[in-house]
Amino acid sequence: MPKNKIWPDGYRCAVSFSFDVDVDSSWRIKLKQAGMDENEPVVRSMGKYAINRGLPRILELLKKYSIKGTFFVPGIIVDEYPESIKKIKDEGHEIALHGYNHITPTTLSNEEQKKEIYKALQTMEDNLSVKPVGFRSPGAGIGEGTLEALLEIGAIYDSSMMGDDIPYLYEIAGKGKLVEIPWKWSVDDWVFYAFNYYPPLTYKYAPPVDPRTVTEIWKNEFDVLYDEGLFFTSIGHPQQIGQASRIKAFEEFIKYVKQRKDVWIATYSEVAKLFE
Repeated sequence: MPKNKIWPDGYRCAVSFSFDVDVDSSWRIKLKQAGMDENEPVVRSMGKYAINRGLPRILELLKKYSIKGTFFVPGIIVDEYPESIKKIKDEGHEIALHGYNHITPTTLSNEEQKKEIYKALQTMEDNLSVKPVGFRSPGAGIGEGTLEALLEIGAIYDSSMMGDDIPYLYEIAGKGKLVEIPWKWSVDDWVFYAFNYYPPLTYKYAPPVDPRTVTEIWKNEFDVLYDEGLFFTSIGHPQQIGQASRIKAFEEFIKYVKQRKDVWIATYSEVAKLFE
């Protein structure tokens, strides 16, 4: 499609701000993988920082700039912190699926994958009266059972793949299609900020990156996508991007994006509906 013909109301490009609210669910998995007690309090406290400080900072920042974001939340976190997650809904943001136990689908059978989706959906409906229409895979891997379950529950989009700089349709073995809202590692804060002394993250031995460097990388990414009339998204983890120096840098990026008056800032579901 030519520039300015993809997005509504003559907008040149689209931007969505997304957040993976893993809290301590991902750390529990890392502890078990390392053969450690999944309830080890120091490691889990890093995740709980998301509830205590990171998430409130993010919600306040989005409110300040009148932005609605998309929050991918594991079902177990909805069960354990319902009031905190309800605040996301109450402030008008989109809540989407992120599995139940934050287990990478490719480590499960197809039937187990489906159970993760159904259980997560049930807890969203029970605790929040929300029926999510989108999903992002925990751990950057997806399987056939997960995709089929998403079709079965009436989801319209997935955000687990990286095949373009604009949403596209992904066909699931002749059973149906989902809108794929792509992302990249370069726009995921975890790549730059995540670090743990023990258990060490085998894919992340380097120390955290200066938040100002992350802002410059995201600005450069956004500039090209803006020029080409495409789609930019960021992924923030409240336990990471919600830390003091990092939320300051994130605000600088938001201000940079909002200087362009022809940018459509939308939730994932709003974007997905254009591509169904």
